[in-house]
Amino acid sequence: MSLQLGAFARIWRRGSAGAIAQAMAGEGLTVAQWNFSALGLPTIDAHRTAEEHERVRGAFQAAGVEVWGLSASFNLIEPDLAERRRLVEGACRMIGIAGALGVTAVTVLTGSRSDDGYSFDPRNREPDAWEAMLRALEPLLAAAQTAGMLIGVEPEGGNVVRDARCGLRLFDEFGADAPIGFIIDPWNLVEGDLLPGARQRSAEVVVAEAFELLGSRAICLQAKDPLGLQYPQFGLDYRQVAQCHSILDPRLPVVIQDVEEADIPRVVRELRAVWSRPAGQQSTAEATY
Repeated sequence: MSLQLGAFARIWRRGSAGAIAQAMAGEGLTVAQWNFSALGLPTIDAHRTAEEHERVRGAFQAAGVEVWGLSASFNLIEPDLAERRRLVEGACRMIGIAGALGVTAVTVLTGSRSDDGYSFDPRNREPDAWEAMLRALEPLLAAAQTAGMLIGVEPEGGNVVRDARCGLRLFDEFGADAPIGFIIDPWNLVEGDLLPGARQRSAEVVVAEAFELLGSRAICLQAKDPLGLQYPQFGLDYRQVAQCHSILDPRLPVVIQDVEEADIPRVVRELRAVWSRPAGQQSTAEATY
């Protein structure tokens, strides 16, 4: 089965969803993670309509690209309670009409006590941060249950749900039937294991654990910094990721993140080369990470 390779639509700066979809299709991509910020609009908007979602869906369908996920990311533990309520209400509205976009999941950010709302802060590990995250996530899950949608949760070191084990803990809190699907981003998980107070394990061990614990509930795999241009010292080997993905479910979309548009052709070429053979069989030219 061929690799279902996609990217974050906001990588492309265009004036319309149709122009973005055409640009993505031109790179051979078949899957998109949509965020209305790609059009210069707020990620969260309680007044967004099903018709707006349908227009985006139609534009991507015309280009032969599936809109896999909708971003509804904000700091779930936003300290301003009035602002948090506003964002939760807006996200619930978007979840309720996400079916018009044709997506599998609406993705969220479990949040941070940091000033920017997403990067590492040691206070994220305190019990009150976990409880605040649960209370904000609760109405989103209720909206997803009603809409027949999944909430995509990505464990990442800078957030309250910081690793694979924290991800599984959500089912202890909400029950085994909670509409949660996991996004596995190996880069963020490896980074998280190197942060202060984490377990300081190798990238190989972190990646293996993520697929072992979350694999049965994984709905997407993200490829962040796949050329290793930002932090090659992390030791993340996408050959191992590709092998885990192929064993788990090769139909899961692989979505490129944090890449400049100019680098997309090389990224697509490299990822397809790595995914084309099992781990340990790539040539040197195919594994330039």
